[in-house]
Amino acid sequence: MYFVFIYLSFMEITVLKSQTSSSATRAVKKIQEFREFHKHKEGFLEQQFYAFTSSPTDTMMPPGSDLSASAPFQLLDSNLIIRCSDQVDFKVHKSIMSTVSGVFRDMIALDHINQCSTPSDCVVTVSEDSHTMGALLRYIYPFPRPVLTDMNVIVRLLALADKYDVPHMTSALQEALRTSDILKLDIVRSYAVCRKYCLSEAEAIVIPELLKRPGPGFFGYVNTYPAEMDAITIEDVAMLDFYRSRRFDAVVGILSGVDIEEAPCPCRRDTTYEILRPTCTAWIIFIDICEEKIFWDPTTDISEPGIREAACRRSTCSDAKMVLWVQYAEAITQAKEEIEALPWIYPDEWTLARSVSHRRNITAINEVQYKYEQRG
Repeated sequence: MYFVFIYLSFMEITVLKSQTSSSATRAVKKIQEFREFHKHKEGFLEQQFYAFTSSPTDTMMPPGSDLSASAPFQLLDSNLIIRCSDQVDFKVHKSIMSTVSGVFRDMIALDHINQCSTPSDCVVTVSEDSHTMGALLRYIYPFPRPVLTDMNVIVRLLALADKYDVPHMTSALQEALRTSDILKLDIVRSYAVCRKYCLSEAEAIVIPELLKRPGPGFFGYVNTYPAEMDAITIEDVAMLDFYRSRRFDAVVGILSGVDIEEAPCPCRRDTTYEILRPTCTAWIIFIDICEEKIFWDPTTDISEPGIREAACRRSTCSDAKMVLWVQYAEAITQAKEEIEALPWIYPDEWTLARSVSHRRNITAINEVQYKYEQRG
């Protein structure tokens, strides 16, 4: 930018030394106007310098263009003006806007826009300010996009994409969200956002993380309830509950079906009937503790020492430590690996269960018998 001021200073000196010139006063006035222009449009000259020196086919308008138009959307071959609530104009193209946005396509199809004689007459007014509309247009034109610093920024942009029906923008935001750590910072809100804006790919990442949350419900221990929560339906909650219950049943099946070699411990002998119990009491208690913990926290590691220590304390078997730490150590490791390999979602089973439930409900309604009270 320094070359601009050096050039201006040189011009002022030249003009001041040439007071006899009839155009001196007008020249100084022009210089002052130029300085004022630069003061209110910081960075504009640098953009213009880059535009005029980088490519001979660039369509950026030269200095002197309408100051109400927002850079860099001062496209020389534009034929549509988007006027924002703060009276800032974006000069864009009908063909591009109608291709990427269903809403703009409908607005452009209106007679007074579609049949306007000059580009300056083709104006559509929007309720957003220039800051917001500029962010949307940067997903349509090849200019730098907003930095996605947190979920609030993403939600605002998703709302814009939804309002103006810009699928390309929604897809780009979903891809950025899917590969970002933002998705897992607030898993409940992330799920709500995915449901509200139909982000199926991001939702596939969120659901397992939601199902892993400890506690009796999926949305417990939430400090705040974001506005997007209303997008979560009772059917969504039923689906999550089905997934979690289905996986818990699978975990119980694994624990119950562990192939173990019976330990020759004293507790297995029933002194009343002189028969051997099928399993050591320490193992039975161990399984019960595992089920309790997994029901509360689905990510529980059944091989953690604390579970075995708790089972030993509760068990009356004198060989409990030997049984759980030595005899059944391999079986516990195998069960742990099988549990970790279980899927978190069961979409096909959920679809079938929901269909069966709906059919039963419809059948029950159709078989209703009407009864009438008998009058005295």
